[in-house]
Amino acid sequence: MIYTVRNTCEAGRPVRAFVNGREVPHAFYADTSRGIVRAYRKVGATQRERYLIAVKHELPVITLSGKVRVEAIH
Repeated sequence: MIYTVRNTCEAGRPVRAFVNGREVPHAFYADTSRGIVRAYRKVGATQRERYLIAVKHELPVITLSGKVRVEAIH
């Protein structure tokens, strides 16, 4: 099943995503059948990252793969 920020908030159930048993912070997309999680990466201080945020308004995104588990926050 595909979990996104939009469909989990509409259902009123925020969720946490795990890849290989480790929680992925700032995840905004999780596909349990394909084993993919996408999350915003912690922004560092490199010049390229500052350029992407300031000029292009893009945040660095990482894609993780493995055994994906999604659970609701109580």
